[in-house]
Amino acid sequence: MKREQLISQLREEASNVKDCFTKFSFQAIAISVVYLGFVFKFQNESPEISVCSLIIMVFALMIAKIGNHKYNTANRNLGFLLFLERRDLIYKNNCKIFRDEDEIAWEEAMRAWRIVQATVFNEIYRTNWFLPNKIKIGKKSTSNNNSLDCLWFEPKCIVQKENAYYYPGSYLRNMHLMLFFIAFNALIPPIVAMFQEYHHDIVSAVILFIITILSFFYFLWRIMRLSTRRRILEQELLSIHSSAILWEAVVLAYNIAISKSKNDAMTNDKHPLGTFTIHLAQISTDLANKIDNIYKWIQEKQNDL
Repeated sequence: MKREQLISQLREEASNVKDCFTKFSFQAIAISVVYLGFVFKFQNESPEISVCSLIIMVFALMIAKIGNHKYNTANRNLGFLLFLERRDLIYKNNCKIFRDEDEIAWEEAMRAWRIVQATVFNEIYRTNWFLPNKIKIGKKSTSNNNSLDCLWFEPKCIVQKENAYYYPGSYLRNMHLMLFFIAFNALIPPIVAMFQEYHHDIVSAVILFIITILSFFYFLWRIMRLSTRRRILEQELLSIHSSAILWEAVVLAYNIAISKSKNDAMTNDKHPLGTFTIHLAQISTDLANKIDNIYKWIQEKQNDL
């Protein structure tokens, strides 16, 4: 794909996914307000209807999760554009993704990204369906004091140690807060119904109490996971700054893997891409094992070419 065409496409996609999330969010808020209004109106006649409001809680939290996915795509694209702008400042190898100054093999780049980035993410963060993501690689102590060094993908930590300030933007956080507020309000009808039923039907009140407690813990659990992922998007590995650095490693890993695969083809009479995925996976694992110093890994691999 032509360089200028790709740049335009990536910028447009980044803008579109953000606009899509904004549209989804405000539509969800509007629907939720109307829906909760009907629940409040009819729950006096039938308290059991109050449980229906919990659908809104799940709905609002799902939209917040979609927002994280949308911003992940936007940051990946903008990170690649930042990497492109930095190519004149960093060492240029004979990269196969950049076919010439005007051609960029974007689909090949994405193929490498989906292996390298995923491997690195799983090495750095705890990935668990229940617990939120958490950095699991160790930090080294600084030589001057007992404080911990910042990792390369923590721009906020890096600049704060120099008494500067890093501002990642607050739009996603504010949209999340609005959706969390809607989700919290969805818990109010069953709480009200529980007190209404307490003096009339203790069994129904107990059932509503159990449902409300379980929903409240689900609400807290989901917010914790969403907020943690948002922090990673804004301040850590999935931020635009960190994605640009990782893109340099991804392009280098692709370059090495494609060269090794072609060498295998010449020596063993195989398809030129027959062992590409194997080599790319091996290189991704090597990077993940040395991810605490990605700049050193990049320099070593460039010298090996």
